[in-house]
Amino acid sequence: MAQLPGMSVTCKGSTRGPSSDGAESAAPPEAEVSCQEIVERLHRAEQALRESEERFRACTQTTFDAIAIHDDELVLFANDELARMFGYTLEEITCKHSLDWLVPASATLARQSVLDASEETYEAIGRRKDGTTFPVELRGKSIVYQGRRVRVTTLADITERERNLDTAERRAAELEAVTGIMLDPVLVVDAVDWVTLANRAALRLFGIEQASEAPRDPGAVLDSMQLRHLDGRPVKREEMPIVRALGGETVCGEWGMVRLPGMASSLYIQRSAAPIFDRNGDVRGAVWVARDVTGCMKLDQLKEEFVRIAAHELETPVAVMKGHAQLLLRRAPADLSSRSRSALEAINRGADRIDRIVQDLLDISQLQAGTLELVHEQVDLPALVREVARRFAADGRTHVIRLHIEGEATVSADRQRLESVIYSVLDNAFRFSAPGSEVDVEVIANGREACVCIQDRGVGIPRAMQARIFERFYRAHTDTPHDYGGMGVGLFIARAIIEAHGGAMWFGSEEGRGSRFCFRLPMGGVEGR
Repeated sequence: MAQLPGMSVTCKGSTRGPSSDGAESAAPPEAEVSCQEIVERLHRAEQALRESEERFRACTQTTFDAIAIHDDELVLFANDELARMFGYTLEEITCKHSLDWLVPASATLARQSVLDASEETYEAIGRRKDGTTFPVELRGKSIVYQGRRVRVTTLADITERERNLDTAERRAAELEAVTGIMLDPVLVVDAVDWVTLANRAALRLFGIEQASEAPRDPGAVLDSMQLRHLDGRPVKREEMPIVRALGGETVCGEWGMVRLPGMASSLYIQRSAAPIFDRNGDVRGAVWVARDVTGCMKLDQLKEEFVRIAAHELETPVAVMKGHAQLLLRRAPADLSSRSRSALEAINRGADRIDRIVQDLLDISQLQAGTLELVHEQVDLPALVREVARRFAADGRTHVIRLHIEGEATVSADRQRLESVIYSVLDNAFRFSAPGSEVDVEVIANGREACVCIQDRGVGIPRAMQARIFERFYRAHTDTPHDYGGMGVGLFIARAIIEAHGGAMWFGSEEGRGSRFCFRLPMGGVEGR
């Protein structure tokens, strides 16, 4: 009977044996029971060993890692994944030398790991049966197996990981190259608000010579710049575009001022920021881009100053020309020829047009400088709309104005400027719709605010042009058959005036079917604004 390691078997007697007189005698009952227990224990041990081997094989064959048990010479055990990884069958690989699946240089490295009984992870180059190579990651551990010291090694194919690392490194190099040649400062922060990238333009803006000297905290960098709004108010930390971007907001083209240490004057910058999302849609960081627009701002200021001076210089001669033209028309003799009268009327109309242009230029100058003055008074809005509509009807225009007034509406407003808004919108409706067509004008009051809408049935505004319709000097129909001239400032000024009164202006349009412009004002207005 085989003896299990670590177990000694001692029987009190045998089942059969000679007596002192040479006759066989029966063994005591307790001896027979004791041997039966030993046999049962052996069976249980063998069963446990088989189950253990089955569990071991199940674990090794279902794992995603390749596993080998080997000594200095041969592979003693290999799982299916190891055979598949290297292109062998299990029979083939268990007959190979333990290091034949590695290229020579890597085999030397693996042999040294075995000699040192190292358990550190290391990388090597594997060699398949067909001779192709690929990167693998190995980790080994020395154990006792079947009574001798062996090595258990796990291997993982890291081809995809290496490919991803190569891609990531290439993209990082491309990003560094692109941001490095950009003239605009670029700052990238991670999810915990630490700077991970600052290009050379950013370092110059912050007055930093080396990237290693850049603070990790973007707040410290931005605080040193003394960021301010255009009106001079300090920018709070929660207002900073990069902080808002970390909250998921995209910020585009905000203007501001900075004053760097050692600088006598401020710079104007335009800032944008956007969040960086991971595949799950979570914010993993943010990117901040700035542009030095000091030159553009100074040029704009020069243009605004030129417009202001030119408008003021034109005011007096235009007033003189208009006054003399009107005087001549009033004092003209009855026998004045029609040709002479037409000439005087043309001079008067031209003077009116120049006067409106001059007034627009002055309004633009004041709007840009934030000095637009409003003279508030109580204005009966429906009455003002009727008056402007009658003026258009008396001007010989053939359009049909359909008035619809619902409720009474008195607003606190600058009457002259509010009149110019209604005139400008109604003039556009007439110019961009066919003669004889209908123009609807509505005034609706609901007790808290009054709304004015002007609807034409004209050419409409192309969808591609609608986003810029309220921009200064923008004309949607430039170089088209519907280009009727003008400076493209009427709607810009109109909306600015309405907003200065605490209201809002909007529109809807469909090309070929007309446009509808509306504005609303609070009842009572915002006197003193």
